[in-house]
Amino acid sequence: MPRSKNFFELPDIAQPIDYNAHVAPMIADLGAMLATAALVRKIGATDEVAR
Repeated sequence: MPRSKNFFELPDIAQPIDYNAHVAPMIADLGAMLATAALVRKIGATDEVAR
């Protein structure tokens, strides 16, 4: 589903990057997306094996 949130947006170049405020949430979002993709892949693989 389309989202307006940019999951990988860093702050303006003039603002220092803080790991806990900027990088850690991106890593958590990426991990959640990868976990979802792994579940979808397992579902797809199960369907192909059943045929």
